[in-house]
Amino acid sequence: MPRMMPNLQRRAPFAVDALVLHVARTANRALSAKAISQRLAASGEPVAPMQIYRSLHRLQCEGKVRRIECLNAFCCDHGGELVVFCSDCHAFVCLEDEELRASLADMSGHLGYQLNRSIIEIAGTCPDCAGRTR
Repeated sequence: MPRMMPNLQRRAPFAVDALVLHVARTANRALSAKAISQRLAASGEPVAPMQIYRSLHRLQCEGKVRRIECLNAFCCDHGGELVVFCSDCHAFVCLEDEELRASLADMSGHLGYQLNRSIIEIAGTCPDCAGRTR
């Protein structure tokens, strides 16, 4: 017996992008594509998984979301090359540091590389999660 797919309506890419971006903005933590899909379905706006991946790709290209590689999750991009995230709850903070950027450019320059982009991810435990384990 073929598996039945939920009734997914076809939406224009910009409409899917708006839904995905809204979930990312209101989550206040990094979410996997699957978690985004589940939140959209729970809100009555189911979106096919491939549409979510395509949307996330477009939103990354536009600088509206960023992928946290260590988590394989996505969050709103608040700028900066440094992301500090909680390994437990996936809360995150994006930071910009001119001294760090200059230092990275110097280090890569000494190796003969021209720095185009840098992404640094720091995993830790946020104050809320650290307070729960005490």
